[in-house]
Amino acid sequence: MELTILGYMGGYPTKDVGTTSYLLTSGEYRLLIDAGSNALLTLEHHLDPLDLDAVILTHYHADHIADLGVLQYTFQLKEAAEGKKKRFCPSMAMRNRISSSCWICRMSAKGSPIKAKRR
Repeated sequence: MELTILGYMGGYPTKDVGTTSYLLTSGEYRLLIDAGSNALLTLEHHLDPLDLDAVILTHYHADHIADLGVLQYTFQLKEAAEGKKKRFCPSMAMRNRISSSCWICRMSAKGSPIKAKRR
């Protein structure tokens, strides 16, 4: 298992470091933890965003979700261009207003070490 820090600034990014975002890998499984500012750009230095298996938001603050929209847009553009299909559902958290607890958007169920519990 490996944890890669993509960004760690709290509140706002600096010119060199984005806000909270981590990439956790275990074997072939790739999990993005938070999507702070600059997360997508930094993530692309490590892997194609379409290769993510899941995204977890620890909580719904701007410094943890800033790149969620651009990540979703990247999925849409790359899916159209490359013909790959991945499920991306961040609107679930917004729609249900889950602001103080984790949510898991599972993009690949096969072999996932992460199990989601419904409340």
